[in-house]
Amino acid sequence: MATAQSPGISSPEKALAAEALACTFSQAVKLGDKDEALRCATELAEMHASLTVSIAKEMYPSYEVKLKVGVEDAHSKATVPVTMVVQPDMTIEALKNKVCEDYGFHPYLQTWVIGKRLAKSHETLYSHGVHRDGDYAFLYIQTAKKAKLTKELLQQEKQQKVLGEIIKAVDGVSLEQQAMGDLPAKLQKIDLREEADNWNSEQVSGVDPELDVVLPIIGWKCEQCTFINKPSRPGCEICCADRPKNYELPEEYELDQEEIKRMQEEEISLMLYKQAIELERMQNFKKLIDTEDLGLVPNSEEVECPICYSVIEPGTGATLRECLHNFCKECLKGTIINCLDAEVSCPYRDNEYACDKKLLDREIRFVLSQEEYQKVLAMRLAIAENQSENSYHCKTADCKGWCIFEDQVNEFMCPLCNKNNCLLCKAIHEGMNCKEYQDDLRIRAENDLAAKQTNDMLQNHLAFAGEWRHFWRLSV
Repeated sequence: MATAQSPGISSPEKALAAEALACTFSQAVKLGDKDEALRCATELAEMHASLTVSIAKEMYPSYEVKLKVGVEDAHSKATVPVTMVVQPDMTIEALKNKVCEDYGFHPYLQTWVIGKRLAKSHETLYSHGVHRDGDYAFLYIQTAKKAKLTKELLQQEKQQKVLGEIIKAVDGVSLEQQAMGDLPAKLQKIDLREEADNWNSEQVSGVDPELDVVLPIIGWKCEQCTFINKPSRPGCEICCADRPKNYELPEEYELDQEEIKRMQEEEISLMLYKQAIELERMQNFKKLIDTEDLGLVPNSEEVECPICYSVIEPGTGATLRECLHNFCKECLKGTIINCLDAEVSCPYRDNEYACDKKLLDREIRFVLSQEEYQKVLAMRLAIAENQSENSYHCKTADCKGWCIFEDQVNEFMCPLCNKNNCLLCKAIHEGMNCKEYQDDLRIRAENDLAAKQTNDMLQNHLAFAGEWRHFWRLSV
């Protein structure tokens, strides 16, 4: 669209000719008529006409875009994120008016920066690269003093706006009535403006200039961004700050449809959130139960074995339950087999720390074969027997039976070979009591070296005990 502005043309005839050429030029460009467009452009150039060329809305995409806006002012410490629904053909001036209507910031206070470039009022969002959802813009809110916005100027703009709406409404009615044949073709618009000015001055003159009209604020004011939120909103719509703790919902306040819809959506979101939390809790519980049933917990991620420094793929290594250290199964198996203690400690060592946690029996049983596990159990029994002060091993040759005894019991029936061991004599003497066995041993000791050694051991034991008829109690 082209509009002729010809300050150098003085006669009305030339102005009308320039306007007609501008319209013809616009239609020729729209229809693609190069010759006609060239002719109009040549004649306009000869007339030295000043043109304003703009693109019609039909040339721009008609879809809506969610524009992310970062808002700051002179006192804010951080950018406040806001999402606005705009159209690519919207001018910066229209965007300022939209912000004024939605958030109450006057267009004079707004400075827009899009794509690291200061946006001008006549430019469109499309020219600044705003084409799709998620495009970003920056809005800086100036102070009224810096923007030179006074109360008088603001009041004058409001008066002009009201006057313009009245004139537009009257013009519309007059045109309609003119079409119906009820009014003359020409209206005296100057008289209407004069009457409106007189009415406006009368209204303003009757008001005390020092009197400020304070309208009741419906809602609560955010302490961070000063945005007025609706009473039922728990947090600020702009910066998500909490509602003041001392604010109470007005008793006679009725929720509007937007608030009711928002509260319903919040209830649905809360219900879905609780369901998701419950589902996650059940999944974690099932995972914990499944892990508890495993003999050995596999590693969940790729790690390096601290013993052989090989890379352990997920699920191929072992994670110890007591300390959560990870090892490859081969190194863990070698640690168990070569351990000389009854309990196997975690093999993790470094320059600053040595883990003292123990491997569980089911972890050992899972890593070893059945034969290797039986050897480990036998070694544990041997270690326990050697380390116990009151242990006694069955005197039957090659018998592995043994016990831990206490006082008040003097016999041990071996469960493996079914032989009755005398704990007082440290021997098996079936068919003889202790005195008969000792006498027989004393006689045989004169000719038998082994019997003599047994007799000396028995005498030393009796001397240490204090009396030979001391009864023992056995606990296996």
